[in-house]
Order: sequence, then C-alpha cells, then structure tokens
Amino acid sequence: MDKNENHAKAERIQETAAGKAALRFWEIDSMFRCPVIGMCLTGSEQIAILKKAGIPLKDKNSFEIHELLVASAGNENQLSFRINLFLWQKFGEQSSHMHSFDENDMLEHWREYYRNGDYLAAFWGIVTRLRMSEKAKYEIFGTVHMSMHKTAEQHARNRQRLVYLEGCFSGQEEKIKALGASRRQLQKDFDELARRSALLQSALAAELKTKESLALTPAVPPEQHTRTDAEILCLRQALDEKTQRTGELERLVAQHEKTIAQYAETLDEQKAAHAKLLLEAQDAFGMLLEKSSCSEDCPSFNLCQKRILIVGGIARMESQYRRLIEKGGGMLEYHEGHMKNGIRQLESSLKRADIVLCPVNCNSHAACSMVKNLGKKHNKPVHMMANFSLSAVSQVLTSRSN
Repeated sequence: MDKNENHAKAERIQETAAGKAALRFWEIDSMFRCPVIGMCLTGSEQIAILKKAGIPLKDKNSFEIHELLVASAGNENQLSFRINLFLWQKFGEQSSHMHSFDENDMLEHWREYYRNGDYLAAFWGIVTRLRMSEKAKYEIFGTVHMSMHKTAEQHARNRQRLVYLEGCFSGQEEKIKALGASRRQLQKDFDELARRSALLQSALAAELKTKESLALTPAVPPEQHTRTDAEILCLRQALDEKTQRTGELERLVAQHEKTIAQYAETLDEQKAAHAKLLLEAQDAFGMLLEKSSCSEDCPSFNLCQKRILIVGGIARMESQYRRLIEKGGGMLEYHEGHMKNGIRQLESSLKRADIVLCPVNCNSHAACSMVKNLGKKHNKPVHMMANFSLSAVSQVLTSRSN
C-alpha cells in the first residue's frame, strides 16, 4: 500500500469515527503529546509503530522510545502519521462522541470517565477536538499530570511492600529448611527405634512360643530353660519402653509434618503474594517510565524528573533537601563539596545533573571555582546561592519554574 493509499485509509477512519472536524496527532496541543504517547500507547504498541515506520530500535530503552514518538508530533511525517492512524483505529469509535458535546458537558463526561478509571478513549477524543478553552485544557492536563505523580507514589509503596515480602519470604524458607532437617532426623530416629522394636517383638514372640511349648512338654530341669521368667520380664519391659518411645516419636513426626504443612501453605501464599506484587511493581514501574517524560508545556517542566545536584550545604540536611526536591517531582544528587578525593566524582555527578546548586557560605573557594568551571565545561546551569537554607534552594527552583 503506497503513501497516498495510507493517507486515504487514515482519512476514512478518522472521518468515520469523528467526522471531518477532528485534529490529527501532529495537530493536537503540544501539552498533550507526551501523555497521549505515554498513556494511549502500550510499550508493545510503541515498538510495533516504530518497526512499521522502519525506525531501528537497537539499544533504545523505554524512555528513549517514548521521547522519539513524542518528538515526531511536531509535524506530519511518516512516524506521526502512523501514530495518528493507529490511535484512530484503536479509539475512534469509543472517542468520537466526545466531539459532539459542548465544553461543559465534555468536562462532566471526562470527570466521570476519570473517576471510573476507563478514560483513555475519552482522553483521545478530547485532545482531538477542534476547539477547547485554555481553562479546559489545563484541567484535563492537570488531572492527567497528577495521575502520573500518583503512579510514582504507588510504585514507591509497591517497592517497599515488595522488599518487606521478600524478607518474609526469605524467613519462611529458612524455617522450612530447619523444619525439614529436624523432620529428617526424627524420621531417622523413628526408623531406628522401629527396627529395634521389631527385633524385640520377634525375640519376645520366640520366647513366648518356647515357653508355651515347654508348658506342654514334661518338666525339664530348670538349667535346660533357654530364658527365665525374669529375663522374659526384662524383655517385656524393654519392649514396652521402645514401644512408648516409638509412639512419642510417631507423635513428634506427625506434629512436625503438620507444622511443615502449615509453613508450606504459608510459603505458597507468600510466593503468590510476592509474584503478584512483583508484577504490580513491574507494571507500575513500566507505566512510570512511559509517563515520566514532560513536554516543555508541562507546568513543572523545569523540575519534573530533573536531576538536581547540590554541592556542599549541610550534610545532615540532605534528607530535607531530598524531600523538598522530590515533592516537586525532581531527583536529588548530593555531593559534600570536599575536594580531597579529586574532582572525578564531582565531575561525574555534575555531568548527570540537569541543575547544579552551590551555596557559597559553606564551600571552599576552590570548590566554588571548580563547580563554576565544570558547569561551563559541560554546559550545565549552575546557581551559586548565598546560603544553604531550604528557602534558598526553594527560591532558586521556583524561579526556574516561572
């Protein structure tokens, strides 16, 4: 099928789904490009679209694939055309009714779809409307953007629970191993006592048989008896003791088998919970990767998912710096500012960073100069702050977001 036929097919699908009054992917508002790719296309669908467009995927991770698809939305091209065609095929029939509402009704329907958790088709229908006020756009975008942060928070909770369950799982396995070893030893002791008991029973039965036969035969001088009554009594007592010990071991073995069965059941439940949570965490993490990129129109673009390097400051305040930056959607990397180990570690951290903060009142002159020089060398924005306070950090980050 040539390019003209592809265009005709896309036009027919779009017109059938929503009429001619609908935007194409490359025509939608730039603020919606990132969430459309991240939410409306699964990871496998993104890969399939790139393959059909003939774009090599070797060594590309999920984030790089996401960025490539978002970047294609700037104009009509082979990739943006295929994205548009796929999304209209996927959501056309379900999304077209969002074009027929006036804006207030559209927003009411959107809120209901979002509350129910089934809002992807409605989202595609909304972003392809020809007309929508800025207020409505920012309500839609704000809802979607905050849902990404909630996904990140849920992923963090899932990771914490996963670590906890892994600890429980490991502890249960150790207990199972210990119980198994104890059970094997008990079984070994039980088998040995059962063997001895069988020998004693056999000996006792032989003696009883001999005694009965002697009772039926003429009296024989005592010195010809093979066993005396006292010896038989001792054999009986020994047999009773072995029988009692065997019974105790049988009870212990049964008790251990019951305990092992209970632990095995608990272990199976832990394994199932562990597997389920691992899948949930992987899904959440994958979704987080797909949704972690912000466009330049994102209200938190200057901080969201940005790596903030703080050089110096007060080491004990690192946790407070981290909470402040992560609350805004950023990631903190902290360097104490000491130069005694050379600049390699500092330079490595600075190369990874998107923003560098350096309080001058708690860094040496050499450290401040080094940060400035490295910032120029690697073209990184460096902010020299008067002090190390949280308000100073917040002020710099806020100024970048405005």
